[in-house]
Amino acid sequence: MAGDFAWGISLPALGCEGAAPASDWARWEREGRASPSLDGNGWLTNFRDDIEMYAALGCQALRIGIEWARVEPRPGVVNGEAVDRYREMLRTAAGAGLAVWLTLHDQSLPGWFGDDEQGFRDERARRYFWPRHVDRCAELFNDRAAAWVLMEDPVGYVQRGYFQGVCPPGRKGLESMREGLLGVVDAIVQADRLLRGTDVVLALGLADAHMRRGRAIDGSATAWALLAARRSGRIEIADLPTLSVPDFVDVGTSIGVRHLAREDSAEELADCVYRVAEEAPDTLLAITASGCRTDDDDRRDAYLHDLGQRLTTLRDERLPVRAYFHHTGVDSYDGLHGFGIANGLFKRDRTPKNSAARFEQMIKH
Repeated sequence: MAGDFAWGISLPALGCEGAAPASDWARWEREGRASPSLDGNGWLTNFRDDIEMYAALGCQALRIGIEWARVEPRPGVVNGEAVDRYREMLRTAAGAGLAVWLTLHDQSLPGWFGDDEQGFRDERARRYFWPRHVDRCAELFNDRAAAWVLMEDPVGYVQRGYFQGVCPPGRKGLESMREGLLGVVDAIVQADRLLRGTDVVLALGLADAHMRRGRAIDGSATAWALLAARRSGRIEIADLPTLSVPDFVDVGTSIGVRHLAREDSAEELADCVYRVAEEAPDTLLAITASGCRTDDDDRRDAYLHDLGQRLTTLRDERLPVRAYFHHTGVDSYDGLHGFGIANGLFKRDRTPKNSAARFEQMIKH
């Protein structure tokens, strides 16, 4: 592949660090609504060795989640130790020659924001506390950030937390989903404005590239509707009235595709990339999270083999795909499945799987 294409590893904060004590997810665990995340895959204490391991694999980039609940465990109180640790992560990555894409929100929030202040559904909270966090992260980390991912799979976050009620804040129903979707879109717009002039990625969880208008309860249909709203300024999904979001037009400088695979779905991922290119012409693309959730590493190896060939085709056809991030490097925690489904190239004890060799081969060839 061309030299401007970056191969990387996705490192979601909750999955790799475990729940921050001050997060809404930690409360969720204490209430018995989710299995304990412990220390995730140990990334917080093992990041130096892990970065060396990923660099040796041939990676050129890492996508690191900044856990807001660690940086600001109480409103207005910044945890200097957590900031220093994230700064050290970024310095270590730079020293290993790895570009860093920073993710501002992925699944969990500070409990004081998500619970006490009503999170993204409250206008004051998302227009005061959230922009303050974004601005702080830009001040602290922008010198090391190659790109900013505003939110990881915002539609999935709303689907799980505002419609199904299986994740914080645990709300249910179509009206709640409408409220959550509008709140998250507004939060994305606020962050995009603050980070204007930097490299900003709108990452969406996308599947079934042939899906058109669908029901609001279908997360994939809603994600495609959100992508269309980036051009039209309207979110149109069947179970909800049209939502006007004019400020969402042209948000972000790149579109990110999150696609965590079922068996034999590399073709589906490629189809999604083609459709994104059609929906967002003249916009850079990135695969911000992709992988095969399975305990059968032979399946993961086959998925990567197929995916490598399809990525080569995408680049040969001059689609503007700039990066691929495998989700994830080391087996990690998943909010819905705990540690029950393997997703890494390495086991938690850092033993490489056959798929790690496959990924290295993809990078080097």
